[in-house]
Amino acid sequence: SSIPSTDTITSAYLRIYVNDSGAGENITARVHAVLSQWDENGVTWLNRTSSATWAAGSDFNTSIANSTLINNTGFYLFDITELVRGWHNGSITNNGLLLKTPEAAAGRRGFYSSDFGNPNERPGLNITHVQNSPPSIESLSDNSNTTNPTFIGNNVTFTLTWSDLDSPQARIFICNTAGINTSGCNQTTFCSTVFSASATQSCNHTAAANNSFITPYFAAVCDNEDNCTISQQQAFSVNHASNVTVVTPNGGEA
Repeated sequence: SSIPSTDTITSAYLRIYVNDSGAGENITARVHAVLSQWDENGVTWLNRTSSATWAAGSDFNTSIANSTLINNTGFYLFDITELVRGWHNGSITNNGLLLKTPEAAAGRRGFYSSDFGNPNERPGLNITHVQNSPPSIESLSDNSNTTNPTFIGNNVTFTLTWSDLDSPQARIFICNTAGINTSGCNQTTFCSTVFSASATQSCNHTAAANNSFITPYFAAVCDNEDNCTISQQQAFSVNHASNVTVVTPNGGEA
């Protein structure tokens, strides 16, 4: 069944049942993402469809999604959570998986396929998912404080680092209140960014005369699935020119 696009993948495991432990040394099986489309009814060792061949050595991602040492018959699990998250959020095309051993591996291993009579021992993909979780604020900082206040006309730079289990893009808002949603600040926007995959984002606010010496602000990170996380109240400082009042002496002295 399909997983709602707004859900968060918390775990994903490929499960196989090894029925032939073969001979020779133990073998490490590695999971790779397949890069090309293939047809189940036409796929062979040489062909991915009835008319198209595999590109030798380049039709799979050489990055290892997970690996497991196989030393006997029985069930084996491969943690492919990050790969499945990529399938789910669209950052990785789902063309299936390749199980591969190191080139120098000796011996063989066999496992039951999806055609095996006992459905409990066929390969399976166990995915756990929950309603979409909001992004997390890993760190938040600005370059202004009471010791080093920003002069009027200069920039206050806000930097926020975020993470998200499944959303590939997010943007940040710096606002004067905690009233923030995916559309932005309910009141004053000090600065904001556009959606980006960058985990660390910065924006600038030009210090103005109407900013207080200590100006409170709230930061929010909003992902591209309509979830926001809002920080606790922070503050930046603005350096105002001193007000000097000259009082004429009572005697009119110069």
